[in-house]
Amino acid sequence: MTTEETTVSVANEQWVRPDTDIHTWFSLTYANYLVLPRSLLQSLPEEMQYRLTEVLDEIGDLALANDVPFPDYRVQTVDDRGRYMVDPVPHYARGRTRIDLSA
Repeated sequence: MTTEETTVSVANEQWVRPDTDIHTWFSLTYANYLVLPRSLLQSLPEEMQYRLTEVLDEIGDLALANDVPFPDYRVQTVDDRGRYMVDPVPHYARGRTRIDLSA
């Protein structure tokens, strides 16, 4: 996926922002949801975890302020043919599980 980039100043710091909105990021998939394993998220560098939790809090606040419903969901792992399978991502184990992201 190719994106344009824009340099932005935030709190006197310069950073490069890819000009990709959510619709473009999802590309031509029919996906209606984004599911991320907790083990992967807690394996991110701490700075990235803090940025992500800030954005997730903002999304939650906006949704609550606008009465967006939050039903419960059930996520199940399936293979490339749609058959149920054992989840290959390790359980988060109360924050102890880490996935090696150094590659």
